[in-house]
Amino acid sequence: MQDKNFWNANWADWEEDFTPSPFAQKALALIKVKDFCDVLDLGCGKGRNSLFFASHGLNVTAMDISDEALKVVDRLRHPKIKTVCADLATVDLGMQKYDAIFACLSLHYFNDMTTRQIIQKIHRALKSRGVFFIRCKSIKDRFYGVGEKIGQDMFFDDLIRHFFRPEYMRDILKDFETVAVCETKEDYFGPCAFVDAIATKASS
Repeated sequence: MQDKNFWNANWADWEEDFTPSPFAQKALALIKVKDFCDVLDLGCGKGRNSLFFASHGLNVTAMDISDEALKVVDRLRHPKIKTVCADLATVDLGMQKYDAIFACLSLHYFNDMTTRQIIQKIHRALKSRGVFFIRCKSIKDRFYGVGEKIGQDMFFDDLIRHFFRPEYMRDILKDFETVAVCETKEDYFGPCAFVDAIATKASS
């Protein structure tokens, strides 16, 4: 995983854009049906999806490794958003339980072992019947194979990228009761390919 300095520099160059991602809009539709209240946005960046969730009445914990990005979220002063600066690879999600956890393009920077450890922490942090929304870059993405190969479906160029296969997504989510996986394409600073999943935790 890239360190805080990398991501601070990265986010300093990004223009602020609070248009929610289509994946967040899809997640919100299900969240509202289930009448959830508390959402953890992992790798929230400058908060476009956190703001979207909060504007629809949800209590949002916006977490990112970059304090530079979180400064933007804090400036929003939204009463329903709480920010936490933390590295997803090492963070202890604590005792709080969430109805939903949302990770849009934030979990494809880790090796297999670390990815699985993060997923285990996410599973524990969800309430009974809670839902996990995850989107990662696909092996069909245009950046697949760019740079030095450093692991299975992992490459290092300007940053580390771990590209997902649908079967890999299903495997890392095997502790969830139900898992729906699909492959999607979308324009995100150019044509991109993703593996999306919605996973529900079993009743306790």
